[in-house]
Amino acid sequence: TRKTTTQSLAFVKSTSTSTSTPFTTATVMDQENESSSATHKESEAATMRLAAVLSLKAAITRRWKDKGRGKVGATKNLLSEGAKTLLRTSMLNLVLAGRVVAAKEAAEGGSNQHQTDFMIANPNSITREQVELIQDRALQTNVASLLSKIARMDLPLKWQELIPSLVEAVRCAQGAVYQTKHQPQSKQMQQLFQAVIYNAMNSLEAILSEISTQRLLVNKKYRNSIALQYLGSIVESGLMPPFQELESLGNTASNNNEIMRGGGECTAFTLRNATLTSRVVSHMMISSFSKLVEENSPLVDQILTLTHSFLSRWLPCILGDNDDAVYVALRKPLKQLLRVHCDLIVDLQSSHPESFARYLTPFLTLFHSSLMCIVGVPEQERCQRRNVANNNDLGANNSNLRGSTDRFVIAFLSFLANVAGTSKYADLVNAKSEMASFFTPSLVQSLSRTLLQLFSIHISPIQIVHDDDDDDSKEDAVLWQDDPEAFYHWEMNRSSEEDVGCAAQNLFLALAESSFSGDVVLPWLMGFVTNVVSQRLAVELEGGISFGVDPQIIYSALPLGAPCAKLSSGVENASMDLLLQWDAIYTAAGLMGSILENYPGYSFQTWFRVSVGDCLSMLLRQSKQQRTQLPILQRRMIWLLSCNAHQVPISSPFNPFGMLSSSISDQDVCVRLTAVQAMDALLPQCEDAPSLLHSIVEPTAPALYQLVNECAEVESRSSCLDLLSNLICMQTGGSLTNEILNTIVAPLSSIWDNAIDQNLRLKRSVLTILSCIASFVGPESCSVLYPLVLPMIDESFAREENVFLIEEALKIWWGFLR
Repeated sequence: TRKTTTQSLAFVKSTSTSTSTPFTTATVMDQENESSSATHKESEAATMRLAAVLSLKAAITRRWKDKGRGKVGATKNLLSEGAKTLLRTSMLNLVLAGRVVAAKEAAEGGSNQHQTDFMIANPNSITREQVELIQDRALQTNVASLLSKIARMDLPLKWQELIPSLVEAVRCAQGAVYQTKHQPQSKQMQQLFQAVIYNAMNSLEAILSEISTQRLLVNKKYRNSIALQYLGSIVESGLMPPFQELESLGNTASNNNEIMRGGGECTAFTLRNATLTSRVVSHMMISSFSKLVEENSPLVDQILTLTHSFLSRWLPCILGDNDDAVYVALRKPLKQLLRVHCDLIVDLQSSHPESFARYLTPFLTLFHSSLMCIVGVPEQERCQRRNVANNNDLGANNSNLRGSTDRFVIAFLSFLANVAGTSKYADLVNAKSEMASFFTPSLVQSLSRTLLQLFSIHISPIQIVHDDDDDDSKEDAVLWQDDPEAFYHWEMNRSSEEDVGCAAQNLFLALAESSFSGDVVLPWLMGFVTNVVSQRLAVELEGGISFGVDPQIIYSALPLGAPCAKLSSGVENASMDLLLQWDAIYTAAGLMGSILENYPGYSFQTWFRVSVGDCLSMLLRQSKQQRTQLPILQRRMIWLLSCNAHQVPISSPFNPFGMLSSSISDQDVCVRLTAVQAMDALLPQCEDAPSLLHSIVEPTAPALYQLVNECAEVESRSSCLDLLSNLICMQTGGSLTNEILNTIVAPLSSIWDNAIDQNLRLKRSVLTILSCIASFVGPESCSVLYPLVLPMIDESFAREENVFLIEEALKIWWGFLR
């Protein structure tokens, strides 16, 4: 293995197309005048070098360390310590000096030379070969990944000089940049030193990212020691220079957009360097923030002050309506840098809430104001401003929430939610005072109103705009109109880390549960719940009961008031605004079900009898042809029943089970799947009402099978079959007619035969249904099922892919034997 490793390293060194000519300005000019054939040769050499490094990475993964795998006593074909030393030295030198150490040189002690010092001491001795390797970005990226793998297996017990060497290289190279900054013939040398800084930082970022996932105490102590020793050098030599350059550009420009327009390639490189270094600083800060605060490190204040100043200056430029004026080539790197710093603040507060308490107020204020800047002002106020400011107001030229800002919105919402949900702040005197000063009643109400409008943005007619330069927002939310089934599953699986609406829900719940804001949120929400008139108007509009209602009447009935400018569809559609606002209110009430239970004066049973039950019954009575809107409220009220299943009055005149059974026969697949979910949640309430169960099986079973045939997702089909099995299992104190049993059993054979590939799990549901039927009909009629069930049992044991069916197969077999 040592021979193979040596050959790979030699291959990396030998594939350079350049000679060992010293690197000077003249050689750069010569390099620019090379023929196209030489360029093609360089491309081939770069490809071969990359292949060699990938081979080394594979060898390291398999042969660096005994991971305790494989057969006991088997010979482990691991790399020797000599080969490991050669690899460590060569890869580090490749990053810092573009130089691969030969095996002979390593054996003679050449590995102890600091190639970075060599470069700085005598820049004219740098060969074109070194320049080529240093500037090969693909090669350097993979070498950084390779170093991170070695670091994970070596640190902290071995190769302790890895991180110090990288930090020292950054410091020395940055010093060289300063020394040659004002020399007219030193541009190429500055670029080379900056490339070394970038390579070292790239390796540091990969290494810190890799070791930050290790959870042993020795690893945590090592990360703390690294942060205490080297964070200052990284900030001074890596973080401050690019930020000082941006600051100096800002001082010479009249506005931010001028910087972005005029900075060009230099500014783009500065932003990339700042982003990479910021990631390195973030790793160190997040892993060791409490230790740094405990040691009273001045770096904490310096870094967070820099972050706050940077975000305060540049967030408005990117998040405001004038972001199209930002230089196109720089918009993406600037956004990436802003995201890194936003994520740093979110992660610091989440990981170290007590240590972060002293910094709460400035970032609460910044993130809240930035959030409101994105969302915009209420539509009525925007219209008033338009008349006064002649269309120059915030939101006048932007009628929707840009998809490219979703990451920022999620960061702001997550930070506010984490702060509001941190119960420890109630016990900290300073934090308690800051929280009380920030979360005033007026701010909480305004923020809650904005959050409710964010709940339902995904089903509004708003067309989310995604910038071509925003790779993280390429996947649009599945719209209900396009694919109801996919929309149902998308909403069920939403994550607060990826979805604005889900992040808004988390913040709203945190506000409702917080001791600083709960007393404001709950009464505020209850005021909407009791607004029966507005609820009924929304239902009549969705069901097509009321036509031609004056928009002014609808606007006056909006429970949340005029929608925010950037959450508006840009089209005069008061009916849709009303539906979306009530959808949001019902969503909030469902999410807060357990909280509202203890609120004086609230009873879901009363709300169901007075409003929800009547409105849902009204929608179901209307002809489907009369529907002029998506069944937004019908679906949400059905979902609300599942959230409050233990409080639903099943004996109510509105007959909740009857309404759900009717909804399963609806045209809209999303409504039908929601009804399946709600009925499954309500079934435990029917244990003492067998007659009610008997009455719903007959209409529900055919509707469930019809839904199974129409759905494409295995999760949808499985949930329908699971509900059917639960309905049968709970049948007691009576009997189902043979006609109903035949209706239930007949489709099972076809479902079993077609359950292949991803639908294989449906076979388990089929066996469960048959087991429930066998238990229900008793021994007298059980034999009728033998021709159908026994081949299924045999197949469950005969095929290896059916091993997960064995438990259900044994259960039904045991039932037959009994």
